[in-house]
Amino acid sequence: MFTKKNVSFPTEKFLGFILVTCILIVFLLVGQTTALFTDAETTPTNEVETAVLRLELSPITQLFDIPNLIPGDSILRSITVVNTGTVPYTYEITSNSLSNSLLFTDAIDGLQVDVSHSGGSIYNGSVSAMTTGNAVSSLLPGESETLDVFITFPVTAGNSFQNITEQVEFTFTATQLPGTSR
Repeated sequence: MFTKKNVSFPTEKFLGFILVTCILIVFLLVGQTTALFTDAETTPTNEVETAVLRLELSPITQLFDIPNLIPGDSILRSITVVNTGTVPYTYEITSNSLSNSLLFTDAIDGLQVDVSHSGGSIYNGSVSAMTTGNAVSSLLPGESETLDVFITFPVTAGNSFQNITEQVEFTFTATQLPGTSR
């Protein structure tokens, strides 16, 4: 007849040990069969340096300080633009009023300006209309050019222009020329 035997199953610890052992054996076999030759080379240090865009003005003092201006007066001053950077650029000139008086805002009887250089006139009109960029020219590194700034107070200006003070700034803005493939 049949007799009952006690059958015991391995414990969970024992099964875990067997599983880890099997995984290690697989990794050892795979590791031995996937060996590859490798080699590496490194280039000498490569360097990239960015350009410097720098526009300088000479003289750097104010262009105009005129007391007792009367209709019909005109003033001529010169300013030199110098490219002291390492990249060629174009530049433009704009005007800005700090006091926004009638001398600035009146396009007919207010201050008139004529900016020119050796290539001819760059801008000729009211100082107030110079608020949008007026492209002048381009300068290579180390180059400079002198601009003549001629301010006129029209003879047609009436009594409403008496006892007015105006402060005008001229801003020179440089923009690099497009980059190239090197």
